[in-house]
Amino acid sequence: MLLENLREKRFINRGGYNMSNGFLRGIIIIGFIALGLAILYPTYKWYYVFNETEREIGSTSQKEVNNLIEELEININQIRNALKNNSEFYYILESSKSSKVVLDIRPEKRDYNLNLDFERLKNIINKVNPDYNDFKSLEESFNKSKQYIAKIAEIESYRGIRNRIIKLGLDLAGGVHFVVGVDKDELKKIIEEKYMSLMDKNKIIDELKAKNYDPKTLAQEVDKRIEKLLEEKEKRVETEEKESIDRVLLKIRNRIDQFGVSETVIRKSANNTITIELPGLKNKDAAKEVITKVGRLTFQLVNEDLVKKTPLEYKDAKGIIVNKEYIYKLKTELPDGTVLLWVQEQDKFGIPRDIGVLPVFKKVELDGERIKDARVEYDPTGLPYIGFDLDSEGADIFAAITKANVGNRLAIVLDDKIQSAPVIQTQITGGRAQITGSFSLEEAQTLSAILRAGSLPVPIRIEEERVVGPTLGKDQIEQGLNASILAIILVVLVMLVYYKWSGLNASFAQVLNLLFILAVMAQLGSTLTLPGIASIVLTIGMGVDANVIINERIKEELREGKGIESALRLGYSSAFRTIFDSNITTIFSGIILALIGSGSVKGFGVVLIIGLLANLFTAVFITRFIYDIFVYKFRIKKISI
Repeated sequence: MLLENLREKRFINRGGYNMSNGFLRGIIIIGFIALGLAILYPTYKWYYVFNETEREIGSTSQKEVNNLIEELEININQIRNALKNNSEFYYILESSKSSKVVLDIRPEKRDYNLNLDFERLKNIINKVNPDYNDFKSLEESFNKSKQYIAKIAEIESYRGIRNRIIKLGLDLAGGVHFVVGVDKDELKKIIEEKYMSLMDKNKIIDELKAKNYDPKTLAQEVDKRIEKLLEEKEKRVETEEKESIDRVLLKIRNRIDQFGVSETVIRKSANNTITIELPGLKNKDAAKEVITKVGRLTFQLVNEDLVKKTPLEYKDAKGIIVNKEYIYKLKTELPDGTVLLWVQEQDKFGIPRDIGVLPVFKKVELDGERIKDARVEYDPTGLPYIGFDLDSEGADIFAAITKANVGNRLAIVLDDKIQSAPVIQTQITGGRAQITGSFSLEEAQTLSAILRAGSLPVPIRIEEERVVGPTLGKDQIEQGLNASILAIILVVLVMLVYYKWSGLNASFAQVLNLLFILAVMAQLGSTLTLPGIASIVLTIGMGVDANVIINERIKEELREGKGIESALRLGYSSAFRTIFDSNITTIFSGIILALIGSGSVKGFGVVLIIGLLANLFTAVFITRFIYDIFVYKFRIKKISI
């Protein structure tokens, strides 16, 4: 009896020690709840406070923002020119005793400030540049600049909120869905037409005669050439049917940004097709036109004189102009016949990214259709490079270009984006050329695919197209939310009936579980789909299962005559192993779904992982803390379970 009392006293002391840490645990839980609510506030604001117009502003594409910034730079440059480009007057305070900025048009600043009226600006210009008199034009530029500054700030404000919300997938937000593939019949027709001219007997005879072939063997040689070309044609058809889908994927990724849809899905699918999903997009016909448009590959010379005039600090190691302020300024000063084009590189995920610009001459030196073939080859050290062949006419043109422009760069342009700009090392004759550099195998394969895209424009066919209306999406959201809410209500009722007030503790944990799942999704920028909602409901069920296991273990300990403190400690201790094992094995399943699956399957896996991790925290840590409050703070003698 004495031993039991000592044990009970020792455990109470241990309980007191736990309560001394209770404040810290409470702070942790309250902190997580507050953080979750703060993270979810932008999502609530976006979907329930903002109207349709405000959401459209927040969905403005980066291309449209860049256009606004360019227009702003043009007008700001008018003001700088009026100030005689005197940088001392680019930054002005309201007065010598004030810290309020009224003018800030420094080139290194992204956020310009024109917080002054035009009359004051006019007075400043009269002091700096007394000879200036075109104030009518300047006032127009001043007013436009203020409008652009306000518009850009508004867009950035809404986009900042949009970047922190839970995105909705196509099945919830509405939008367009395409499955595209290569039109194999049209592709075969294009290849046959291309080889038709190559297999012209008269042309082959003329070519052989020019090489002084023996007239006795001429006919035999012509037949050999035609037979070889026929074999090459069949092989080309077979190869293109397999590989051309990769070039289509590259083109679509290059073009899709103009729609301003950030949750796009572009992936290779079964049967050599590509699935494209554009949530929130309403204009199906515009998307269809852009996706199916055949791109053009061209070779254009870089304006090296303009590049040399660019300060070194505005260029990277490859001589690409990367300073955005200078780019916008340069666009207003381009000589006739020159255009600025963005240079693209593939990131580690294979997504094309704009890294800077190069000024190129508008004149097309060589059309991509002159390319016969392109492939990845290897030098003696094993490094990859790109080799490509030109037809006879292309070879002559290329020889003339390379002879006249040794030391200059020749830009390879696809859809007005520079894919590569190799330096011409020497005159290239014979129609065989190489592009060398520090290429990885993936980069070399991508560039060779781009060159083949020029040699053979791939015809695209829409295999499937579907429009999901926003009304349907709204209905599905409501149904999904209603299903989740109904699931929680039923869980609360069952737990209350079966476990009484302990069931309320478990139900509170499930509400927090839902809060943490949504908060983590918002923080990660995840996309919520119908399978994601199903995964949330499944997670709630598993959370309830965890609490059922805990409550049953506690009841078993109480039946054996244990005290409340001992029953809680032993109940949680024995239940934790079971809960941990079941959650971890299911998390592994979720990881496999997230890694191997795609689209909605991947989304299901991601939400499942988040939910189960949150469940371990709420079902074990939070419910135990609530029990501890009642047992050690309020000193209850009996648990309602």
